[in-house]
Amino acid sequence: MVSDFVLPRPLQFTIGKLKSFSFTELWYFTEEGCSEAQESSRTLPDDAYGIMQVNDLVALKPVTAFKALKNISKNMMLQYMELCNWPLKYVESFAKFYFHLELNPMHLRPNWERVLLAYQSKVQHQWHDNIAQGQGFNIAQINQRLLTTVAK
Repeated sequence: MVSDFVLPRPLQFTIGKLKSFSFTELWYFTEEGCSEAQESSRTLPDDAYGIMQVNDLVALKPVTAFKALKNISKNMMLQYMELCNWPLKYVESFAKFYFHLELNPMHLRPNWERVLLAYQSKVQHQWHDNIAQGQGFNIAQINQRLLTTVAK
């Protein structure tokens, strides 16, 4: 029997990015992002493409990939990391990363949300770049010196 809760599905390209350990914006895992994915799958054919520029070349990109960022949702992303067979140590490290950000004393400062989101984005991009080069680091450890630099 199907369970009492069915996990909302983000865009297929988002799941593909997760499977390849590529950087994936958290917005795609929000209720809004998953709802837009469901809506676009009903309104756009799977083979609909748009044009984008890559350096000096023109390339085709699935229309469903052109989405604006609005909010974040770490819990859904963590669930999909597990479903995409990420090593448990990576999933746990990301869970601790978000937990440590939520408890960080930066919350007591003005503009704390902007600062923590900027830090999260920079560090997550760097983590994915390093993993691709075989040089990972523990993302769960918050670098207070970098966080202070981002806050300036």
